[in-house]
Formats: sequence, structure tokens, C-alpha cells
Amino acid sequence: MEDIIAITVKDRIRGRGAFITWGRVFDPVDTDVLKERFATAIKKRYGFHNVETIHVCNSLRDVAGYPYFFECLAKMSWKPIPFGTKYRAWAAKKRREISAGKEIYFLGLCDSKTA
Repeated sequence: MEDIIAITVKDRIRGRGAFITWGRVFDPVDTDVLKERFATAIKKRYGFHNVETIHVCNSLRDVAGYPYFFECLAKMSWKPIPFGTKYRAWAAKKRREISAGKEIYFLGLCDSKTA
């Protein structure tokens, strides 16, 4: 898992959508807690109430065709990760923000021509 990760969802009503967020803040390998918090957050913030699947992608390339990929990636890129002594506090803050629906960047819904 990388520092910025891509997540795709399939919602029974809205279709397929994609997001990017911070990758290693819950666990460096296991994605279960991230998926659980993510599912709750996108329901509240983005209206994905009928999610059938959540998939953590192997690469950002998997979502590069979504409409707002580059805008969201650029926005995240302006927020550096503080490694060293400040990392634990930063990661705790990101966990809280992701759980609240913040620091999750919606790339748009699937356009079968691009994604």
C-alpha cells in the first residue's frame, strides 16, 4: 500500500465511482479498517448509500481515467506527509478526518469510455 491510494466503489444506484485518500494511516498492509471507515464516510458525505463493493486498487493508474483524478491528486500533493517525530500525530489526525468524510477525494463516477 502506498502513501496515496485509490479506492473504487460499486453502488447499486449510483454506479461505479472512485476516490483517493491517504493509504498507510490505519494499517500499512491490512485494508479492512480503512474500508470500514471509508464505507461509513462516503455514505454520509457523498451519498453512496447502496455500496455493493469497495476495492483498494493496486495502483493510482486504475483510476486515472476518472473525471477529477488529476485535480484531486494535485490537491493532495500540496499536503506533505511529515515523516519522523511528527508522523504519529499527523496519521492520527488523518484517521479522524477520513472517518469524518474529510481527506477523501471523489474522482467522479465511471464513464465507461475512460475508466
